Amino acid sequence: MVKEITGEVDLICCVINYSNLRRMWETLDDVQA
Repeated sequence: MVKEITGEVDLICCVINYSNLRRMWETLDDVQA
């Protein structure tokens, strides 16, 4: 049970990190454009 919750938290963290990375790349593209 605890492991499942931890897995969900890890998944959420991954999604947040991915969103931040995408935003960062988009910002870099804007700067270079």
